[in-house]
Amino acid sequence: TDMLRITPTKITIPGKVWPVNRFGRRRLDKIFGWFLSSADSVKSYDLQEHMGWLLGALQPSAKELRGLQRMKGVEMSVSCLVWPKHQGGGLSLCPDHLEQLSQLGLSCEFGIYMWEILDSAVCDEKKE
Repeated sequence: TDMLRITPTKITIPGKVWPVNRFGRRRLDKIFGWFLSSADSVKSYDLQEHMGWLLGALQPSAKELRGLQRMKGVEMSVSCLVWPKHQGGGLSLCPDHLEQLSQLGLSCEFGIYMWEILDSAVCDEKKE
């Protein structure tokens, strides 16, 4: 955190036990993790705006990020969680964002969760 001069959204420490979640489960952290989320800072559903915010926050610390990436056991990536309400369309990253991700040595992965599937699972769960 000090090295990057960025305040993370969340940090995980191995062995930390979290309170019971809404599913009645308790989570145990298994890794050291440093997370930065755009969710509370960008009030938009546009992927480009979230990616622009994230890259804008990381870019000033590019040299430090590269130094951390050279350390043994350090892994970094950008994870995008998407909850589309309707099927159709798709996700895209503009060339500028792809170039910035590459310069920062970051891969980008997408987790896509469909509302229709979630809604039916919740309905099925309530029936039991």
